[in-house]
Amino acid sequence: MIQVVFEKEQNRAVAMDGSRIAGECVFTEDAGTWNIVHTGVESEYGGQGLAGRLVDCVASAAKEAGVKLTADCSYAKKRLGLDGGQENAFLKLAEDRFSCRKFSDRPVEDEKIEAILKAGIVSPTAHNMQPEKIWVLRSEEALAKARECTQCHFGAPLIFAVGYKNEDGWVRPSDGRPFADVDASIVGTQMMLEIHDLGLRTTWVGFFDAPKLHEKFPEMDGYEMIALFPTGYAAENAHPSHMHNDRKDKSELVEFL
Repeated sequence: MIQVVFEKEQNRAVAMDGSRIAGECVFTEDAGTWNIVHTGVESEYGGQGLAGRLVDCVASAAKEAGVKLTADCSYAKKRLGLDGGQENAFLKLAEDRFSCRKFSDRPVEDEKIEAILKAGIVSPTAHNMQPEKIWVLRSEEALAKARECTQCHFGAPLIFAVGYKNEDGWVRPSDGRPFADVDASIVGTQMMLEIHDLGLRTTWVGFFDAPKLHEKFPEMDGYEMIALFPTGYAAENAHPSHMHNDRKDKSELVEFL
């Protein structure tokens, strides 16, 4: 399993296949600016998306360090949207996001929690009825309770829980279809993308014991719980699953009429 590791002392991100270097992204540092000067992957490791992961690793580290990032490396320049092209920043974020299942114990800063909550609060909902509710689980007591309700907590230092009430949401008149679950899903999606954009990682967890969650958290009584988001900084050996880039052909998913 190939791991991408950031090595600040060496001014690089490196992809390791066991003890072998599969690729690296090297940068120079001057007056608070990092400049990526080289990104390379060994030929036998081509086609696995390693170059992108290496550049993204350096970009994430630069963001966390609060430094400006530039690139003389042509690949990195294109990857980062610094080549003067019209790369869609949102599509890049959507493509780069992955389900993270390994977290470090580094705490999440309050300002980042507030940014994530804002992303959820400003989400569009049907008729702007906002039937959702978000809970921030970060105390040791709350995390311990949540971990009793799912095995998919992955040891994250923070969990967002998202629920909704059907009676608080819009209902389509023609067939009585409630849209509160759709609204809450939009809220969760915007939070998930904001988490990734902040240099944090998460995954959408639907595999939890909902009755037990209500039992452990009476505050959630009356709400349908749609998702848990274990959130934090990724562990060094975190990586997308082998299925991450598997996509059905557009012809199976899209039909023009």
